[in-house]
Amino acid sequence: MAEEQNTPLTPVRIRELAKLTQTKMSALLDVRQGTVSDWDTRKSVPRLKPSQWLLLMSASGCTPEQLVAAYEPEEIATIPIRLQALGLGSVSSEN
Repeated sequence: MAEEQNTPLTPVRIRELAKLTQTKMSALLDVRQGTVSDWDTRKSVPRLKPSQWLLLMSASGCTPEQLVAAYEPEEIATIPIRLQALGLGSVSSEN
């Protein structure tokens, strides 16, 4: 992805990277346009099937870590801690 490392991604920026309007993103992911609007304004976070996440990652060029950072920024820092607490190691973070 051509996004600068220090620039935090937002839901709107993810959609823009995919060159999608709210209407086209809703069609791609088979959700209501209002749902995409709610994601853009952070009224809600996506609750998608794995295939829908794959579509979003493929369209935007984002990694799973970047999507978590964009849609759930408060959660991204807890992932390594939660994994480590269970002795499962950690994942890399690109935010």
